Amino acid sequence: MKKILVALFLCVSLSARVFADDGDAESQTQESTELTEKSAESNKSDDAKKKKKEQKKAAKEKLTEKTDDFFGVKYHTTDYYNCKKNFLRAEFIGPKGNFNIFVQSEKGERALLSLADSFASSSFYLKIDKKLYRLNEANNIKREIRRLDKDSGAQLVYTVAKTIQMFIDFSFIASREKYDEDIVQIKTYLVNISGRKHSVALRALLDTSCGESSGHPFVTATGTKIDNEVQFIASDMKSERCIIVSNGENTFQILLDGGDITPVRFVTLGNVDVLRRMDWNASSVRGRSFTDSRANADSAVMIDWEETKLIPGDTTDVTFFIAAADDFESPYGLYYIDGLEIPEEEKKEEDEVALPVIKKPLKPKPEEENLDKRTDVEFVVPPIKDYQLDPEYIQRLIDRIDSLQSSDNVNPVEVSHLNAELDAILEKLRQQ
Repeated sequence: MKKILVALFLCVSLSARVFADDGDAESQTQESTELTEKSAESNKSDDAKKKKKEQKKAAKEKLTEKTDDFFGVKYHTTDYYNCKKNFLRAEFIGPKGNFNIFVQSEKGERALLSLADSFASSSFYLKIDKKLYRLNEANNIKREIRRLDKDSGAQLVYTVAKTIQMFIDFSFIASREKYDEDIVQIKTYLVNISGRKHSVALRALLDTSCGESSGHPFVTATGTKIDNEVQFIASDMKSERCIIVSNGENTFQILLDGGDITPVRFVTLGNVDVLRRMDWNASSVRGRSFTDSRANADSAVMIDWEETKLIPGDTTDVTFFIAAADDFESPYGLYYIDGLEIPEEEKKEEDEVALPVIKKPLKPKPEEENLDKRTDVEFVVPPIKDYQLDPEYIQRLIDRIDSLQSSDNVNPVEVSHLNAELDAILEKLRQQ
């Protein structure tokens, strides 16, 4: 009888435990269901907020959107624009319309042009009749940075003395299908908006920094190595084709012959300060050094195009390209311009999704003794020049940094560039 009672007790206990476990499981399932429902509601709420934010942004964009009468494209004016693609980046800084072009890679990024003074040492010039205007410095010029619709490109627009309106259109091109954009097309349009005829001509001064650390700052397509001042005329460029700037690892081609490229008048390679002082008809001094008074290499490319006469309402244009590569590769700019197929030995396997690697580097990787690599930034600060050591310049640089940092719309890239430049200047002063 006792055994029967124990057995009954165990059965009742087991049943109670099972019911309890079932109750716990049911409770947990209910809690899980409630959490899932709350999570779904939260996600739905976040999605709604995100959608509302995007709609608000789109509405705001629509309000500031303009359509250009000349191109028919939609754009937005801005004081700063970072036009970023996967491999290339172009940066535009107001109010003067300074610009630079960067290669982006896993190792960081490298600029084609000098970073000093917010890229101000590189500029376009416009000759109207007998007067030469430096467009990022001269007075009586209205300047505008345009972000094109859908971030498809950028324009710098200059209206000079209510006489000539100039559009510099930057667009990105891939040299091969299914690859990232590796070429920048720079096309300039000059429009006579005055009531009389004018003679106009264009000049570009590019203060290159990428090749300063190499033994030869410039190389041409024929392999001509250039380490002091030289000037090429139009017929020379038919064979030399392009100016190559490289530190070994990163390479830029400034393409000046072939395809849709506008024939040049002169291409002068020299010290940037010497080139900046040249008037339109100044003669080049062959063999003059690239170095400044402090023995720092400071080379630049100056490109002059032929003059043309414009009647009221008339237009002319100038086109050139800049192609880029990294990881000791050579750019494919000339292949693209000439419409040539890339040789089989230089192609990657189709199943590899990466930029093609050329196993023949342009030149051995150079030492970077003259470049100041800051530990807290992802770019190299070019050698400091004489004018950057001037107290007034340093004070303007500090004021610019303070102004940017106190702005509601801080541009962290520009602040980083300027702080790195200031650090390098102070370090240079301490060494004197």
